[in-house]
Amino acid sequence: MLRTSNATDERRERYHGEGVKYFLNLGVSLVVWLYTTFVLTMLWDWFVTAAFHVGEIAYWNMYGLVLAIRLLSPSAEAALLLAQKWEFAMKMLEACIPEDRRTEVMRDLDKDKVGTNAQLLIANATGLAGSTMSLVIGFAIHTFLMA
Repeated sequence: MLRTSNATDERRERYHGEGVKYFLNLGVSLVVWLYTTFVLTMLWDWFVTAAFHVGEIAYWNMYGLVLAIRLLSPSAEAALLLAQKWEFAMKMLEACIPEDRRTEVMRDLDKDKVGTNAQLLIANATGLAGSTMSLVIGFAIHTFLMA
């Protein structure tokens, strides 16, 4: 039976853990996008229809607009390019680390990644909170200040 080295096992576990975190963040981001679409649909129906004399918008039409705006925004491209640059830098760094120190250094780097995943969750939570505040304020204005 062929045994793999500890470094290979650790690398495999690290990549598996990163994959799980990636899909968790992707799922949370999707929920935030869907919720933001709901908030935008409500705000559109409450304010834009009367102000610009246009019809109400369906949820999935608004979702399509949200996707189009996010795809066209330069921040999505910049984030992708930055992620690719960091991935390239990490591969170069891993190639430069002496074999006897590689496990220790990679363990230290993995500790720093926990902070990055927490920051992504905080960013999603902040977006969710901002959308909720917009919905609450919009509802209050629509209900109490508009006749």
